[in-house]
Amino acid sequence: MGPLVVCISILVVHLVTAIGTWTRVGLLADDHHMIGGAILRHRGLWTLADAFWPAKIEAASVALFRPFIDLGFWCEQPWFGIDPLGYHVVNSTFHCGTSLVWFQLLRGLGASSLAAGAAVLLFVGWPGHSEAMSWIASRTNVQSTFLMSLAALFVQVAVVRLGWRRAVATTVAALLAVAAVGTKESAVFVVPLAAGIAWLAASAQQRLWLRLGIASATVAPLVGAVLLWLWWRANRLGTWGSGTHYGWHRQRIDLATCYDWLMVMLAPVHRGFAAGFWVPLLVIAHVVGLGLAVRAARHAGWQVITIGGGLLAMGYVAGIGLEHLDLATLENVRYSYEPAIGVCAIVGFGLASLRRPLALTALVTLVVMHCCVLTANNTSWQRVSAVYARMQREIVEVARTTKRPLRVFDAPGVYEGAFGYLNGVTEFRFSRIERQVADV
Repeated sequence: MGPLVVCISILVVHLVTAIGTWTRVGLLADDHHMIGGAILRHRGLWTLADAFWPAKIEAASVALFRPFIDLGFWCEQPWFGIDPLGYHVVNSTFHCGTSLVWFQLLRGLGASSLAAGAAVLLFVGWPGHSEAMSWIASRTNVQSTFLMSLAALFVQVAVVRLGWRRAVATTVAALLAVAAVGTKESAVFVVPLAAGIAWLAASAQQRLWLRLGIASATVAPLVGAVLLWLWWRANRLGTWGSGTHYGWHRQRIDLATCYDWLMVMLAPVHRGFAAGFWVPLLVIAHVVGLGLAVRAARHAGWQVITIGGGLLAMGYVAGIGLEHLDLATLENVRYSYEPAIGVCAIVGFGLASLRRPLALTALVTLVVMHCCVLTANNTSWQRVSAVYARMQREIVEVARTTKRPLRVFDAPGVYEGAFGYLNGVTEFRFSRIERQVADV
């Protein structure tokens, strides 16, 4: 399975599930604030520099610092306006880019082309990506994961380079890591991920001290840059964490939470829109794939298992203490985006351990299963978008009838399981309604 075949396959699998989102899911909840913020910055009401130099917040309930998200929307807004299509396409570009990067990473870890290709094809159409791919505001997940993965790839390249090439690669890796953490806090995964990649990439060195020295020197600039960024973040916000409202909390962990996160990693199925039989089918398929990988790792591929398992473990532990997950409706399933890479890497390696004809058959079958469930999961987002569109039409009609401008403070909440609200408040203040109302 060559790189060109993998690239084309990634695009095909993604487009099968993404076209409906591109054409039928509009701006929802946080999307209005992110794109609206870009509009206000272009109007000069506040500057882009404010995003990188925020006011200090003492004991804040919310202390998120994601300036690279603001930068991205600021660059895109003049091109896309308030048309959601362009933002969806950018998110898809990051998503497919992450898949391609992991194909190269897994190949560098010793995986065969078939194993690496299987892993990324399973990932690009993973059923749990309904929220990350349908909600524009989930740019935080797809962008941070892409940057984090690209940083790890540059670390892998740097280990086998000498002189100025190694210096350039390590510098680029450090800058990408900072941008990843500045996009979403969970991208601190890049530090242990890069350390593991560097150690495994230096495995050709027989002497332990030499291997340790190469790995440490390669990853040191990245670690230093991330620590410097975290210090800067803490200095500006007055807190190392993300506030009292967000962040990892041990008291959120119980058996039900652990079970929900385990199931969402094996069978992310929206119970309101996907048939119930998909749950046992996906669980069986993924458990079999994991079992095949463990069996095959006795002979080769332990590096893939190590990195994939590490990413899965980090994401799982972070998830169970970070956010509430509604298993039935897949609310907050976007937090499984990073650990899903680990699941797919291991399962893909397991499928590739079969005889080639059987491996290809199993892979195609599982990819089709993923696409079917993801398409069903996406229905919830299309439904809630239809509700928003209908409400927008009603608002305009009321404004035209009353001849008075309106500001919307209420909106539909959870509609058949779709997450379609912004902390109880949704405003259309940045949509074309503003001009339409002004004209009547």
